[in-house]
Amino acid sequence: MRPFKKTIKSGMHLFREKDRSRELYIIQSGKMKVYRTAGGKEIELSVLEKGAVLGEMALIDGKPRSASAKALEDCTVIIIDAETFHNKIRGAPAWFMSIVRMASQKIRQANRRLQISSNEHQGAHVIMTLCLYFQRFDPGNNGLDIRSTQHHLIQLLGVTYDSVIRVLDFLHKNAFIDISENKVRAVDIDRIREYCEYLSLLIRSQYEAVEQFSNKAVTMASILVKNYPEIMKSNGAATAIDGDLFYHLLQTNDLHAEYLDFIEQLSAAGLCSLLHKRKEGNGRPLGDLTIKLQHTGWKRIYLFGKYNTLNPCG
Repeated sequence: MRPFKKTIKSGMHLFREKDRSRELYIIQSGKMKVYRTAGGKEIELSVLEKGAVLGEMALIDGKPRSASAKALEDCTVIIIDAETFHNKIRGAPAWFMSIVRMASQKIRQANRRLQISSNEHQGAHVIMTLCLYFQRFDPGNNGLDIRSTQHHLIQLLGVTYDSVIRVLDFLHKNAFIDISENKVRAVDIDRIREYCEYLSLLIRSQYEAVEQFSNKAVTMASILVKNYPEIMKSNGAATAIDGDLFYHLLQTNDLHAEYLDFIEQLSAAGLCSLLHKRKEGNGRPLGDLTIKLQHTGWKRIYLFGKYNTLNPCG
């Protein structure tokens, strides 16, 4: 069969997600929307115009369509079927087709991983996006229209209405937001931002090494952040404090038992480094030391200790 032209009327589908068709299409005129369906909603991936090619992956590997294509206006397309395509490239080296098939496979695998990751952390994505909405569209904290906000979250993230409702209910119950008079407001935008930092690290699997730390380390992280708020503001930086002061913080919070072992554990974990003073100690437990606190590690422990029981589901 030779390539041929076909007109697709506005609103008609060229193909649908999971179809087994194996044609490649080249748009000659009009606009075509490529989308996926999630929660009964169409999630737009792109709008293609004259000269664009679509459907090539199914033609190459024979697998079901990964998305749907629908005409936004009357479109003319050139259609090339699998038989015509393979006849045309029959003289190409075998290694060339191997590379093409491998590239197609990698694209499909990447799409699957993205979809799995998105579903796994759906609630977190909704919360982080809502936080951005508050910062960008409601700097005066007058509240966002709840129906419009729900609609935008559903369309942007491809989540269901029920998922958004569950996340908003979770945020309301935990005093992150207030919902009244058809508006949603941030109770404390700084607390929401801090929680979003925790969720971001959670998604990136940055807490696997943190979970091993004792309650003592988690408590100490909270004390240090309270006394040195710069820990939360600058990743990669460090704050040096006098050993006497560090011991005072341990003692006043009943954490000084076996303090040498505790200091050694913190040092081994990269949470602090110990600098010996040139002069001899003053006889106090840590008097001969300056302790350098590594911000990134303490920040992670603080966020983990504060929010690890508040993991949303979407």
